[in-house]
Amino acid sequence: MSSITSWTRLEPSSRNPNIQKGLQARVHDPLWLLARQWQLGEFQAEDAGTPVSARLRGKTQHLNRFYAGVLPVQGGTIQGLPYSSSIPLR
Repeated sequence: MSSITSWTRLEPSSRNPNIQKGLQARVHDPLWLLARQWQLGEFQAEDAGTPVSARLRGKTQHLNRFYAGVLPVQGGTIQGLPYSSSIPLR
């Protein structure tokens, strides 16, 4: 049995090479857009996402020394200056 199904591919074309305005995807009447989503049942939450739980663990360390300036190319021990939180870094 043969099928009568056919496909047509639509591709956008523009006479203007600047596509910035089209990429902005402006909505001129957001209330109308929300009303259409309500009419079509898009707020039924039938295809809602899955709830996600996330945990975050971190550690902090106070700054006690700093070195102002460009680090030397050669390796070695670099002595930093003692840092006091009462004086802001520049």
